[in-house]
Amino acid sequence: MNTSGQEQEQYLKKAHEKYSSILFFDHTNCFAALGLANILAFTDKPDEAIEMYKLIHQANPRVHQALVNLAHLSLEEGKFESALSNYQLVLDTHLPGNLKISLYKAKTLFLKSDFDSCSKLLINLLAKHPESMEVKYDLGLCLLQKALSDLNKATRKVSKETLVNLLNGKQQLTQVSQMLESPKTYLRSADTEDQKVLDRLQATYN
Repeated sequence: MNTSGQEQEQYLKKAHEKYSSILFFDHTNCFAALGLANILAFTDKPDEAIEMYKLIHQANPRVHQALVNLAHLSLEEGKFESALSNYQLVLDTHLPGNLKISLYKAKTLFLKSDFDSCSKLLINLLAKHPESMEVKYDLGLCLLQKALSDLNKATRKVSKETLVNLLNGKQQLTQVSQMLESPKTYLRSADTEDQKVLDRLQATYN
């Protein structure tokens, strides 16, 4: 481990000791518990961190940062529905109209590939924050991805229709081939019968 990594580990260890010490004397201190949860999240223990964030919010719903961090970690873990639910809860109960949280919600929708909902949200945000370059950039990116997604869907649809047409064409060719084959079969059958008649006549007069 390099020096910076060792220093980081030492800082995390000291922070863990401080937070734990505070909770030892005051187990209701939500901010110390929040600090421990952040350390768990930072040290690749997402499941434990998520459970602690939930417990903190249940114990003190006013500590909205636990809910925000829970949403962030859910997003990082690919749990999009949980992230959306928690971001919306923050907007509904703690930070109504907050641009930063709204942009995180838009990011979640984007990563979920729900480009319709994402673009609608960003258009509404642009109406409220017309000078925000971040909103404009995110909206442009979303609309571009939406267009590419729609194009891919259209391409897949055309490809499917083309395949059906090809299959239908193959069936038609098979039918034509069978029709062409039938006279040949009949002629072969007729030739065989004629030959049998000739054979019998020859046997009779020889």
